[in-house]
This record gives sequence, C-alpha cells and structure tokens, in this order.
Amino acid sequence: MSEGSPRLGTGRLAVKIFVVALVAALLVAAAVLAAHYAWVPQEETTAGDALSRGRIVYTATQRDRYARLGLAARLLAAEPALVSVLSGEAGDGDDETTPAAALADLLLQRREDLGYDTALVLDAEGTVVAASEAPDLVGSDLTGRALVARGLEEGVANGVWRRGDGRLAHASVVWVTPEFELLGYVVTTATLDEVLALEIERTSGADAVFLAGDGGGVRNLGSSLDAAANAELADGVGAGSGDLAGSLDAGEVREGLAADLDGEAHDLLTMPLRDARDATVGTLVLAAARRGAAFDPLPLAVGAGLAAGLLVAFLVALLLARGTLAPVRRLADMVAAAPREGFARHPEPGRHGHLAPLAAALGRLFRGLQEDRVLADTASRAGAADDEGGTAPGEEPRAARAAVMAVDLRRYARPDATDLPRDVAERTSRDVGRVRALVAARGGRLVGNAGHRLLAAFDGEDAVWDAVTAGAAVLATLGERESAFDEAEPPAVAVAQGPVTRGPLTGGAGGGFLVGPAVQLADSLLREAGAGDLVLPRAVHSAVAEKLSLQGAPASEQRGVLTPQPIFVVSASAAGRLAGAVPVAPTSAGPGDVLEGRFEVVERVAAAVDGELLRVRDRELGEVVALRRFAPGVVGLPRGAFDAPLAAARRFAHPAVARLHDYGETEGSPDAEQGFHLSREWVPGVGAHRLGDMPPTAALGLARQLALGLAAVHGAGLVHGRLKPENVLVAADGTVRLTDLGVATLVGSAPSRAVGQRMLAPEQVNGAAGDARSDVYAAGALVAWLATGEWWSGFGATPDESAVSPALGAFLARCLAQEPGQRFADGGELLIGLEGVSA
Repeated sequence: MSEGSPRLGTGRLAVKIFVVALVAALLVAAAVLAAHYAWVPQEETTAGDALSRGRIVYTATQRDRYARLGLAARLLAAEPALVSVLSGEAGDGDDETTPAAALADLLLQRREDLGYDTALVLDAEGTVVAASEAPDLVGSDLTGRALVARGLEEGVANGVWRRGDGRLAHASVVWVTPEFELLGYVVTTATLDEVLALEIERTSGADAVFLAGDGGGVRNLGSSLDAAANAELADGVGAGSGDLAGSLDAGEVREGLAADLDGEAHDLLTMPLRDARDATVGTLVLAAARRGAAFDPLPLAVGAGLAAGLLVAFLVALLLARGTLAPVRRLADMVAAAPREGFARHPEPGRHGHLAPLAAALGRLFRGLQEDRVLADTASRAGAADDEGGTAPGEEPRAARAAVMAVDLRRYARPDATDLPRDVAERTSRDVGRVRALVAARGGRLVGNAGHRLLAAFDGEDAVWDAVTAGAAVLATLGERESAFDEAEPPAVAVAQGPVTRGPLTGGAGGGFLVGPAVQLADSLLREAGAGDLVLPRAVHSAVAEKLSLQGAPASEQRGVLTPQPIFVVSASAAGRLAGAVPVAPTSAGPGDVLEGRFEVVERVAAAVDGELLRVRDRELGEVVALRRFAPGVVGLPRGAFDAPLAAARRFAHPAVARLHDYGETEGSPDAEQGFHLSREWVPGVGAHRLGDMPPTAALGLARQLALGLAAVHGAGLVHGRLKPENVLVAADGTVRLTDLGVATLVGSAPSRAVGQRMLAPEQVNGAAGDARSDVYAAGALVAWLATGEWWSGFGATPDESAVSPALGAFLARCLAQEPGQRFADGGELLIGLEGVSA
C-alpha cells in the first residue's frame, strides 16, 4: 500500500462511535420517557403562544397569497386571447361561443395551473367582460368596489374582496397594458374558507374562524372549530355580549379576549380583514383553549436511575475521548513545532490510527514546505533577488581550481580633473556592465569589483580558453574610442589558473570574494601589462597556445620586470583578431539607449554568440521587461515561418512560465541576414547554473515546480525545446520560473555555454527538433546535477544513483532514458512521477 493511502483504522473508530451513539441514544430515550410520564400536558405551549403563532401564520399566508394572486393576474393579463378581446380585435364568434364566453372558459382552464379560485376580466372603464364564475356579473360596473377603484388609480392593488355570494376572498388586481396602452384589468381571488382555517390551526395550534356581517347578523365563512363552538362564537360577536362585542367593527387587532366555547375556557385574538381601501369587511378570530397539566410522581425513581446512567456514560465518553484525541494532540504538537524545525519532521501515518489520512496529507505538505524553504535559502544565498541570470556572487564558500581573469580599467585609475563625478560614475557603471555581460557570455561570473579592478572566475573543462577569449572581447570592446575627442586609455587584462576560494562576504557585507594563488598571480601580471595587453603566465599559455595560433593571435614571450618568470602577451591588435574569430554578440547597446523605437535599455545582462539579453523598459507596456536580441544570421528560418508557433507561445500564460510579450525583426537588419528580438516578462532570480550542488531536498522542490511549468506548457500543445540551467530562474523566495519559451522555434536547441550538451536529449544531439520527452530529459539532467553535484548525462557520464534516495534515483533514471519512449511522456506524467518521491 502506497504512502498516499495508509490504513484508515475504520473498524476501531466505527466501534467507538457506535458505543458513544448507543449510550447517547439510550440516555435520550430514557429522558423522553421520563418527561412523558412526569408531565402530561395537553398542549406543548400556552394559549398565548398559540395565538401569537396563529397571527404570524395568517399574516405570512396573506402575504404569500397576494404574491401568488398578483403573479397569476399578470400571467392572465399577458394571454393573447384576453388582450385580443379587450382590444376589440376578436371576432363576434358563432351563436354559441362569443369572445367573452371563450374568455370565461380560458379563466376556468387556467384556474388550476395558476392557483386562484375565481378570476374577472374588466375593460378600461371597470365593466366586467368575463368571469370564471357568476356569469351574471358580466356587464356590471365594479368601479365602486374598493379593490377595482384602487387598481384604476395605481395599476395594481391587493385586499379582501367580498364576492357576489357574500363570501370573502383575498384578491389582487393588475392592469392589462400591452404596448403601454391600458385595455383593462384582471382580478384574481383566493377564498377565505374552512381549508385556510384548518391550515392555520394545524400550523399554529390555534383555531381560526372567518366571520363577516350578514344583514345585521354574523356569517361564519370558514372555521376549524366544531359546530357548537362556532355557534357560541357567532352569538358572542353578533349579539354584543361579553368580550367579543363589536369585534366586527373594531378595525384593529384585539388581544386579551376570553370566551367559553363548548364548555371550555378559551383565550381569543381578533384581527380585522381589510379591503384595498383599509376598510374592515370581516374579522379573523383566533382561539386557544386554556389547559393544565397533571403531575405524576413516577419519574422520581426514573430520575435517580438516569442520574446514575449519566455519570457512567460521562466516564465512558471521557475515556473514549482521550483515546480518540491522543493522535489529534500529537499532530497538533507537530504542526505547532513544524515552522521552528523547518518542516523537517514529517508525520508517520502508521502512528495516528484513524487520522492516518490526515497525517499522510500533512506529511506531503511538510515535505513540500521543507523543499520550498531549503530552495529559497539556496537561491537567496546565491543572490537571486537582484540579478536575473545569477551574476551576483552568492554561493557557499568553497575551494576549487578555476581560471581567473583580472581587468584593470586604467582610464579610471587617473581621472581627468575636468570630468564631472556623475559622468565618471555613469561611464564606470556602463563599462562594468559590459565586462559582466562579456564574462557571462563565456560562462564566467564577475565576482570582485574593487574600483577600477575587476575579477571574474571561470569553471569547466574549457575554463582557461573561456577566460582568454572573454579577455580578448573585453579589450576589443572597451578599447574602442567612443568619439573623436576620446583619449581614454584601453584596459589591461591578465588571465591565470590555479586554486581559489570564493563565496559571499559575511557579517552583512554585500558582494562576494575571490582569493587564492591564481588571484595573486593575475594581480601581479597586471602590473607587467601595458594598456591594451592580454597577459598570460606560462601554464595558461601552454594550454591555449595552439588555439591562439589557429586564430591568428599568437602571444609573444617577454621577460617580466617584476617577476623572474616569463610572461606571454597578446597585443591589442591580436586580441581584436581573437575576439573577431571567436564571436560574441555586439555590445553596442547601453543604458539609456532606445531600441526598436520602444525599448529603453536599463542594463545589459548577458551576451553570447547568438545574441544578447537586456533589461529594458517597454514604453508601450510601461513596465520593465527582458529583451533578447538575436544576432543577424542566427535565425535560419524564412520570414514568416515562425509566426504561428511564436503566436501560440505568446498566447500561453502560466505562473511558472515567463510570459512572452512581443517578437519581431530587429530594425536595420539586412534582408539576407535578419536580426530578431523577443521581449518577455522580466523575472528577478538566479539561474539554476549558479546554484551549484544543493541539498537534494531543495533539488526536489525545484523539480516539482519545474514539472508544474512543463505540464502547463505541454498541456497547451507547446514544447520548450531549449531547456537549460540559464532558462530556469529561482527567486529569493524559492519560486521557480521557466524562461525563453518559443526561442527554440527561432534558433533551435543550442547547447548551454555553462553545461555544453549535457542537457540535450540524445535525439537532439543527433539533430532532431525534440518534443515533450526531450524537455523531460533536460529536466532530469538538471535535477540530477543539482542534487548530486555531478552530471548524469552527456560526455560519457555514469549516473551514481547511490548518491540520492532510491525513489529519487529511479525517477531520474527514467527521465534520462536513452530511448524517448522509456521516459515520462510529458510534464504532466513528470509531475505525477514526483508524487511520493522524497530526498
């Protein structure tokens, strides 16, 4: 059984619940039985309570009836046949069926559907045109009736209506106004009868009687009382005897009345029945009998037994509650301590009985929070908050062998007294940014900045050659004169190789440090260098001499002035040839420049052979975005061939993927070799290639977020195709974002400068475009490297699954299968495959 579906302990919990429920049921049954024998009331409530409820029930019933009658009248008013008769459009009909007779039939047919007792149709003058009952009313003028008179004035009215047979009814009247022309009126009624009286009695417990005056006497229109009580009540109201005298004419609610009905004392309440003009046309009498209760001493013995039973039941419930709540308390204590412990302690489902599913869910939650926290700490230490691409030094202090490039910006060593400090600061910031971009383009990182002295470190198999070519690019770029009046001194560059220690400064200081013999050697070489020179020690020259000769940039051997060792100098002109033979994208764009008529450059982040990455302000969007400009000739597709796939990538939106904003050709590109640019959401964060060896817990947190992003991309029918460490950014809070979605459409799956072809799937290395399974391969390669510090793919690498947990090792092995069909099919399967995988 998997971790996600532990044993539920349902049987034991069911027994506990059954015992508690059984005890509770027995106690309730005993209490009800005791109450039944101890108190034998004839009525649950007092007569006053019943009268109050009866009044509320009648008021609510009257309101509901008026609403239903008004709706029925409006529905009848919309009947085409009714409108036709009132408008005079209906024919005379035959001898047996006149339009009025047909309309009366319609009123009878709709009675049951619409829920009224009777209905009348009147013309605009208030004369009856048709009636569902009492056909003798046809032709009668009813404008003197209160309901009709008010309806004539207001278009809608409600009130108690006295029918032709003397009975009372609730009634509503509405206008018939098709196309805003008054044609007549519809009256619908619901009778006040015995049915309504019984409904009130059944709901409230109080008897109801509807009374109306009748030729000096009193007429009972409907009652829930028996015949004898009805007669006594009518006599009391009509004969002027007792408390009921004058109730028909009271016109107000009267409480506190009393009468003997059928030999039993009753409390009474009377309510006037009002027509549409608030005149009293009848009375509702509510009656409730006064009744007592008998006492039975039998429950005294039962009460003593119940008390003992309650005590026993309480003790049993207490014991059960303690046993049931014990695992809850353990989980609560663990949840309370989890933030302090960094969510490192995970609940074990097997120890929590029937709460095992909750413990398993909390375990998964804690693992996710732990992974996110460790990932956020790792990214924060790497300087993720300030620099997309990870150029800020921030990894854990560590010793390694690296190539070091030192740059001396000599134009700032002796500033011109006429230069304004602000101009010096702007030029210095711009030149440092150019150096940073050129270093990043060769897979290095600027890790030291002491005024006009800069230090950069390079790792990897080609670290020395990368440092030399980066130095040549710095000389070629910064050595050019910016104007005819520029007399600035070109920089000097030195490259060394050897042991170094690097990492962040402690104690709250910003930036990072780089120290060691290689740094000292590069610093001493700078003292030997002239303006525009690239100086190499013997060991570095030996490693790159052949490549320098092939590129037409040989170094000349010289004897050092300050060191007895020979040095090798690449002149400024040779450095220019080397920079041209090993191209890097143009570095012309600087802060403040406006590109493509809308992108104002804020910072040049990185440069590479295929283009450059800039942080710019998009004047159309009004926000800072990332602008990737591809050098002419990099895009090998014919014009328009990439519009459809890039448009699809532009429509795609997901929180884990940087949004593509716009794309287009670069202004001024020749027809033969078009330049191209993409603008996308700017993502502050550090590239995964700057995170290095991280705890497997953090690597798993990154893997889950990466899989979530790929699942969304693949689910939309897209393929990333260019997944590399530089395109996986991690913010300081541990949020992972994918960038460069759609770039592979333009320039293919170019290998990463930092990791070469190690993240390219075998089919991509062989020239295929790749699909979702290629993205899965790249994701697995990246996670394996982050979790172990070693590459499991490319260049004959042999995976070491013993360096991670068995579950994580098996997961990564499937991601990195040589055959695409043996991998996870896409990001969705990749995300599912991570369930249950722990570090």
